[in-house]
Amino acid sequence: MNNIGGTYHDRGDHAKALDYWQQGLTAREAAGDKARTRTAKWTIARGLRSLNRFDDAEKIQRELVAENEKARLARLAEIGGVAGVVK
Repeated sequence: MNNIGGTYHDRGDHAKALDYWQQGLTAREAAGDKARTRTAKWTIARGLRSLNRFDDAEKIQRELVAENEKARLARLAEIGGVAGVVK
């Protein structure tokens, strides 16, 4: 869905691109793929910016900043937990 959306976006059909990107987000969420779900959300924000929906895009992007920080801290905790066992 992401590549199809990208093609429509490149053609200037931002509304259709956004529709495909939203379908892609639904698929990523259903698969439980957190990293790719964040990427899909970023792509939707990109589409919203192209449609001049800046406030909607900014909301998603701010949520992504928080999600990325949470994921980063979780990875650090995992590394710390592994390092603690190795010691």
